Amino acid sequence: MTANQVRAALRERIERGATVEELDTMVRLTHGLGERQRAVLLGEIWRSDPQGITRRRLDAARSLLRRPRWRR
Repeated sequence: MTANQVRAALRERIERGATVEELDTMVRLTHGLGERQRAVLLGEIWRSDPQGITRRRLDAARSLLRRPRWRR
């Protein structure tokens, strides 16, 4: 699936009342997405959460996505 196809499926699921965990699993298990595309889609999911995500959790998630990879 392309990122746009996943985005459309996410919007449809959000309208049907899917949980954030379900949406997160969908993005993580979709083949053909790059790391950056997954990060963008996960960000869209978090912003769509009607209960909201705390600033602390959002900052923690962003820091995990930005961690440099260890070199040997």
